[in-house]
Order: sequence, then C-alpha cells, then structure tokens
Amino acid sequence: MESRKIALSAINAEDKRYQVRDPRTAPYGEKENQDRASKDHIKGIIKTLSDNKRARLAPIEVIEDLNNKEQYIIVDGFHRYAAYSKIKERTKGGRYKQITVKVYTEGVPLERALTINTEHNALQLTNSQRDELKWQQFLNLMQRDKEPSKKETVKILGLAESTIGTWRKLRRQIIEAGFFKNGSNVSKHPITNLPMLKPSRDELKKHTDWTMPEDSEETEGALAEEDQETAYEILKKANKAIESGKLGMFITHFWGKPVDEVDLTMSSEDLNKKIIEERF
Repeated sequence: MESRKIALSAINAEDKRYQVRDPRTAPYGEKENQDRASKDHIKGIIKTLSDNKRARLAPIEVIEDLNNKEQYIIVDGFHRYAAYSKIKERTKGGRYKQITVKVYTEGVPLERALTINTEHNALQLTNSQRDELKWQQFLNLMQRDKEPSKKETVKILGLAESTIGTWRKLRRQIIEAGFFKNGSNVSKHPITNLPMLKPSRDELKKHTDWTMPEDSEETEGALAEEDQETAYEILKKANKAIESGKLGMFITHFWGKPVDEVDLTMSSEDLNKKIIEERF
C-alpha cells in the first residue's frame, strides 16, 4: 500500500464490491437498525470534523478502478467518504476537495477483504454481517485442494465446532441445489463469487423442506440478561394483541428467524407457557 493525495471526486463510491455492510445478509429489522446507525455514525464524524478542524481520521483505503485509471474504488471507509462529501458540499469545496488515501497497488488480499471493519473501532458490524464474512472465509477454505478437517476449520476461523458442523452440512446442500453454478439465481458475494449465507438459506426454504439442523448452535451465546427481559416483554405484549398471530409473523419477519431460533434462556415452549399462565 502507498499513500496518495487524490481529489475526493476521483472516488467512485457507487462501486460497493468491498462494502461488507451488505443488506442481503440481514433480516428486515436489522437492515432498518443498521441504516439508522450508519446515518448517526456519519453525523458523528461530521460533527467531529466540524468542531475540530485539526481532527484527523484514518485514511480511506482504496484500489484503482481497472476500468478507469483516474477513478478509485473504496475498500474501507464508506462512512468517512460520506462525511467528507457532506462537508465539502457545505463548504462549497473549501474543505476536503482533496484527501490522503491508502492505495492497494497490488490488489486487495482476500484475507483483508473478508475482515474489513472487524479490527477497528468504526461502526460495529451486525452479527449477520460478521456471519457472512466468516461464511465466505469458510467456503474459501473448503475450496482448497485438501479440504481441512472440522477441527482444523474451527481453529482457523475461531467458531464453535457445532457451527462448522452445520455449515458443512449446509454447504453440501447448496452444492446439490446447484447454488455454486454461474446460472444460479442465488446472490453471490462480490469478492469471492461464492453463494451468500442468508440468500442460500432463503432459497433452500422456498424449494425444499430444509430446516436448521437440530444440533445447530450458531451463536456467540444467549442474549444479555437485560435484553432477555426486553424480548420477554415484547413477546408477552404480542401474545395479548388483538391479532397475535399476525403480530407474531411481523416479529419473526423483523428478527429474520423464528422465535425458537433466538437464543433465549428458556425454550420457546416454556416461554409461551409462562406468558399464557400470566394471562389468567
């Protein structure tokens, strides 16, 4: 990588091939929350740069656009770019007409592309976004001439053995379904060109009786105690609604998964039993 001073207008922010906050990874609710968080994050950057004109941010990472040598594609720094653009607009080009960037001169290593925003204090990735990056790393590992064992994969990716077991089964299913083929309509990751996790699962659910394997434990742990109570109150109110079934469907749509797949401290059966008991 090398440092270069370039015109802000030389950045093609419409090319989002390295944008790891891909909306295709998340359920409806997570997309809405992430959109709000992104807007707030950009406002926070603008305030920092406006309040202190000497403030400096980490350089945006870019790569030259092979189709247009005078343009650059963002690798890491979409929020910083949005903040710079807004300030440039407000100051009529008085600030950030040019910025210093870090340029990948020999291509972006795959390892870097699949770990963007996981190693610094920018706006945190959602669990779905982190899962997608790990899933792509997993698929890439499975492409090796000698496929690593489950234990080796666990060690490399730092995931639970049960998660790796589930993903190995899922990978076999999507191979059988033809999702790896170029003609497949399942979304491919823009960097690896391999099937994405949520779109693959959604497509399997449409055409088969596929369900998450019983031994699946794709989670970093149960919800925090305070969030457990909030989730319980939400479900309790939903159960008392005039059209509880419809509201329950909305909650499932918002979370992107059935209630019994959310990591609560009690099973959904026990939870429903407790809610019903409190009604009478």
